[in-house]
Amino acid sequence: MKILPVQHIREADAYTIQHEPVSGIDLMERASSACFNWLKANISPERTINVFCGSGNNGGDGLAIARMMSEAGFQVRVFTFSPPGMMSESCRINFLRMQECRNAGMRECREMSDLGGIDRIPGGDVVIDALFGSGLSR
Repeated sequence: MKILPVQHIREADAYTIQHEPVSGIDLMERASSACFNWLKANISPERTINVFCGSGNNGGDGLAIARMMSEAGFQVRVFTFSPPGMMSESCRINFLRMQECRNAGMRECREMSDLGGIDRIPGGDVVIDALFGSGLSR
C-alpha cells in the first residue's frame, strides 16, 4: 500500500473526476468498495466493526464502508459527529444510503455529541477512522 501526501491525493481525485469522467459520489463509492473488499478478505465476520464518521467526504467514505460491511453480514456500529444538515453533499448521500441499510438490520447508528462510550469498545473490535480526510484545513 502506498500512502500519498495530501496534495497528491487531491490531485489524483481531481484528475480522475476530470478524465474518466466520474462524479464525486461515484468516486467515493469506488474507493469505499476497494476498502470494503480488503476488509471482507481480512477481517472475520465475528468481529464488530466500529466506524467513526466526520461530516466531510472522509465521513462519507466511512458511511459507505459501513453500509457495505453490514450488507455483507458484518456486525457494524456507526458513530457520526454531526447531523445530516452539517454534512458535505456526498457524506449526506451516503448517510441516507446507510440509513436504508440500518432499517434492514444494521446493528447500531448513533450521533455522538460527546466522547462518552468510546472507551467501551471491546478489544478485538475493528475501528475505522473516517473522521478527517485530505480536506481538513484547520
